[in-house]
Amino acid sequence: AALLGSPDPLLDPDRRLISAPAPDRMAALTGTVRALQEAGIEAEDIAVRRPTLDEVFLSLTGRPGTGRPTGEQAVRGTEAAA
Repeated sequence: AALLGSPDPLLDPDRRLISAPAPDRMAALTGTVRALQEAGIEAEDIAVRRPTLDEVFLSLTGRPGTGRPTGEQAVRGTEAAA
């Protein structure tokens, strides 16, 4: 966890996947690769990706979005359907 720069990496044993937020993506990537090599662990795949909009929303609000328009957006959608 400390290696990835995140206290709570997400583990998915079925997919053999570890995922963690890394604000300094390049440092996390190079540090992770180096540590894996030093430990003699061969990674099947390693990648850096940007968070999805859903992930950003969840990290900012602490709750998932509803996926439904609200307020002015909902009114515009109703007018367009009429």
